[in-house]
Amino acid sequence: MSGDPVLPSRPFTANELREFLRANPDCERIHLFAEPSLEPICARFGFFRHIARPIVSLDLTLPEETLWCDLRDKRRNGIRYARKHGIVVQVATPAELDSATKVFLEGYGAKYGIPAESICPSVGYWIDRGNLLLARLGDGGAVIAAVASLDGHDLTGPSKHFRPGIYSLYSANSSLLEYQKYKPNDLLVWEAALRAKAAGYQRFVLGSMDARFKREFSRGHVVVNEWVRRKSWVARLAARAWYSMGKGT
Repeated sequence: MSGDPVLPSRPFTANELREFLRANPDCERIHLFAEPSLEPICARFGFFRHIARPIVSLDLTLPEETLWCDLRDKRRNGIRYARKHGIVVQVATPAELDSATKVFLEGYGAKYGIPAESICPSVGYWIDRGNLLLARLGDGGAVIAAVASLDGHDLTGPSKHFRPGIYSLYSANSSLLEYQKYKPNDLLVWEAALRAKAAGYQRFVLGSMDARFKREFSRGHVVVNEWVRRKSWVARLAARAWYSMGKGT
């Protein structure tokens, strides 16, 4: 468990965090939901707050009607528009690898200059996991857009605090430019969230709030702090002393 940024399926209390850090002295990095009572605990164990990430998140424990009302008008209208124009959403199968890959190469890849060798393996992986949704222009029509999501088993790096079976994480989406007028991405993200809810996930996480498209899917967000252990023992002791005096805990 050395160096692994672990977070349980529920937020830490101060006592739980204290016990966790005592039991894992080699932990060098940890991600925690923002909670003032945890800050002095982290400092006492030599950690400093490296990054604070506001994250867009849909609370899937709420009724579908509540989630729908929580959408911004623009996204609700986009979903209605896509349905009105016959956009059909389905789970991608291995037989649709080529058409799904084309959507990512000509959409997301072309827009951001991402080479095929970086895209193709990801599309196959999403399909194998059953985590890729496709939008078609009518039943049996052309694939015009796609959205991928991941569960807790897939997550690595700075997203490792999302735990299996609790969080479903939006991963990527792409659409062909000539079909964006039908708003397929709006419908795909909404359907991905509903599928996660039906599967028992508690939250559908869209990630950083930097994109307006994501922010308009939920009026709520959470903040996740990344804490990193100080390398110098002198710095660790100084941080402990500062929090002991300044925080009184």
